[in-house]
Amino acid sequence: MNTLTSALLVVLISAVWSQEDGLSSCPEYIPAGYKIWSSDGVVGYACYPGYVMTPNVVMLYYHLQEIGDLNRAYFDTYNVAVCDFEATQDEIHLPSCLPPEQVMEEVHCGLPNYIENGRAVEFYFPGATEEQFELPPLDGKGLADLQMRLLPMGARYECDKGYMMMNTSKGDWGWCRESGGMNLPYCMPEDEAFTITYKLHAGRDKSLVDKKKGVVMGGIAMAMTEYAGATEHAHWELAVKEGSNNFAAGAICRTLGFRTGEHIEVNKKMMDGIREEFHEEHAEDKDTNSEEFDLASKMGWTNFRCSNDDTLPWSRDCHADRYEDWAARVGVMRSRVFPFDLMAVRCYDSSSLSTKISVQLRGNKIICGVQVSKRQYNMRVSDLGEPYADLYMDDTKLDPEQTKFHRRKGFMAAYNGDEFQCLRCKVWVGEELLGEEVNCKGDATDDDMN
Repeated sequence: MNTLTSALLVVLISAVWSQEDGLSSCPEYIPAGYKIWSSDGVVGYACYPGYVMTPNVVMLYYHLQEIGDLNRAYFDTYNVAVCDFEATQDEIHLPSCLPPEQVMEEVHCGLPNYIENGRAVEFYFPGATEEQFELPPLDGKGLADLQMRLLPMGARYECDKGYMMMNTSKGDWGWCRESGGMNLPYCMPEDEAFTITYKLHAGRDKSLVDKKKGVVMGGIAMAMTEYAGATEHAHWELAVKEGSNNFAAGAICRTLGFRTGEHIEVNKKMMDGIREEFHEEHAEDKDTNSEEFDLASKMGWTNFRCSNDDTLPWSRDCHADRYEDWAARVGVMRSRVFPFDLMAVRCYDSSSLSTKISVQLRGNKIICGVQVSKRQYNMRVSDLGEPYADLYMDDTKLDPEQTKFHRRKGFMAAYNGDEFQCLRCKVWVGEELLGEEVNCKGDATDDDMN
């Protein structure tokens, strides 16, 4: 029996015991939780910080059978207890507040039916199916099966009228984190809402630009914050990297379409670019290539940190201080800004090693190209160890002694003129297969084989 099942059984037993002990109404407190409202025998509870609200799955099941809508059933019973003995056949159905470690294995986090100034309109139940199912025996296995079907991992929210949604990286959806806790959108009054736009200025650093896609992957972080109803024109601002972390860098990168990112050091090529940027925006400034270029006047934020690597910068999991407020606290000397103080980030889609292999016939050479990268940094395959390749024409393996490695072009072998349908290349580093690729005549990639 798992820990969540044990905890739920304790709650069910406690509820029956309370009724038999003579209680005629829901208790003011439940383990790790307390009553927040009451109406006609129905009571709502909240959990103390750090505990996970878990609806009474038996009551949730019966309500589902009654209305036939799992989204609505979860919404209605999320944190509710029913203590009307006549309506519940002399049973008290209580929700429970559980420690996060007891719900981790189920990836249940207590996604709420309401958020401040908003409500859930749809839930994602990974264990639910379209057909109805019977209430299983309330032993350990039966209760575990029931809770896995009826507890959501995601929820979509909408704001009340007059409020604006501050999205997560999945739009208006919130979800349970595998590491525990949840990531939720939130709602702000429309007249207080804001949007933040980011861009990365690589300047003249060509290594931070994907030449094929024309996408900037890294550079000095620049932010523009636009407030609802603001009369002043928004402008780009810089950030001090002091107090920041890589989760914050990832948050910036997610606004640009990447999955995550990390801090990098500012170099001279980037600075040349950023000075030119502000020279265009602030023509009244002094020569931007001079030492008198005033960085402090371009600063907007500092101490930008996030507690998880799945957030956006405006998430409640992130925090930042306005530069001018921080400067007033720490004083003139400590708040002076130099180029190496600026926040610069590099974005990428995966922290894992990425390998791309190609094989084709060019003239009288069979060429197997290998591209290796990690976190968007291009690497040499030789950085991984001693590479070698097996080249095939259909099922015939070419003589390894005739396969040569060129640092830029990859592996090459002379073509003997024999007919073939497919070329195949398997690249190894030591005894580990790095990857393989097959290219057959008639494929989209066979342009050089005809």
